[in-house]
Amino acid sequence: MQLRGEGEIAASDGCQLLLRGGFHFPWNEPLLIRRSPVLSCQALARDRPFQLGKTETHVVLQIGPWTLSLEIQAEWRFPLLAGLIPDTSVATTRLRLDPDDAHFLGEALERLPENDEVNAPATFDLNGKIAVRAGDPALTRITELILSRSAYTGSPVRLCTDRAFLSRAVRLGFGEIEIRDDGSPLVCRNAHRRYLWQPLSKESTIEPVGAMTRIESGLA
Repeated sequence: MQLRGEGEIAASDGCQLLLRGGFHFPWNEPLLIRRSPVLSCQALARDRPFQLGKTETHVVLQIGPWTLSLEIQAEWRFPLLAGLIPDTSVATTRLRLDPDDAHFLGEALERLPENDEVNAPATFDLNGKIAVRAGDPALTRITELILSRSAYTGSPVRLCTDRAFLSRAVRLGFGEIEIRDDGSPLVCRNAHRRYLWQPLSKESTIEPVGAMTRIESGLA
């Protein structure tokens, strides 16, 4: 994770990027720290003020009774973000997720057929209707989710995404996804957060077929 001097935290694994702003750091230079599971610990109160500082070697976070010392990774490098995040004007398609559809999708994604690939691909198809499609390795069992209460504007598009990234966007509460084309990052943004991820190869997309299980969100 990069703690940026402009009051923004950036986290990336090379395939996805989350930026959250609205912070005030007592330093100007960007600092890198390791991702730590302790930062998502339930014991860390999310509704309390916190204090943040640094030494020569550590970023120090104090929240409630907890004091965390996170080692600064001075030898590491973080991806250059300049020019990486597309302007909202380049999106050719915008998907607006209905809140009930978002809840339906978040639960249903985990139950889609698996194909045992690391990336757990799912086809995202916006072409008159909004569908998310996945199948087993031989494509003998395909399930299609129809988000009947949501809407999109702009050009039809079909792309393949890691379903874990799509699920994360839903869990983070984003209500809109910006799409430029089937090979460019999908982008979500709100007042203080931006989340984007790279789609998978278009060769992994699943075409709609007659023999598949179809589940509509409004009927589930």
